Amino acid sequence: MRTLIIIVILQLAINLIEANNEDLEFEFGDLIAFPKCNCLGKSVYKHYAVYVGDKEFDGKKKEENIFERTGPVITPRSLSDCIFTRLGKKVYMKDNYLDGLEKYPKSNEERIMAQIKEKYHKCGTYGLFKNNCEHVATYVRYGVSVSIQHDTHVEGWCKNDPSINVQEILDRMNAKPFKFDENCSNECQFESRKHG
Repeated sequence: MRTLIIIVILQLAINLIEANNEDLEFEFGDLIAFPKCNCLGKSVYKHYAVYVGDKEFDGKKKEENIFERTGPVITPRSLSDCIFTRLGKKVYMKDNYLDGLEKYPKSNEERIMAQIKEKYHKCGTYGLFKNNCEHVATYVRYGVSVSIQHDTHVEGWCKNDPSINVQEILDRMNAKPFKFDENCSNECQFESRKHG
């Protein structure tokens, strides 16, 4: 019985540490990329969200710490929305890929909050190539909707405003390689443990 109690206490402590550590990795407004992979270890696409931490917003629950565009790529489109959710135990990493480009300065906290309020439950119709989660996340952080899907199978498929120099962004990203292959392998292992 004593061993069981110790195990339960240790598991609770580990869960608490994991929950607190996920918040230590990010600052308000950071872009978070989640690789969506095939189990050959290649990133098919990346889902994006914006870290909001413990900032208060109308409609946001205390335990929710990210803002993201959800929804299926297929119908019904009404299921797609911009909402607050919890980061959870997924494979993810910070991906503020426009930081450092003069044309796309990071918005200040007040503007990021305003852009979240503008998009909350009002994302418009989901478009795989024209109005996806990356478009929403970059709009919230930088004030411009961009979708690059760098180092994925769908890189180059997304539509961006013609005034956006996609090649300049890609050149900068290629100078600082950002590979998900290891994370994809981890995601496959995590998913098989979760469902196995």
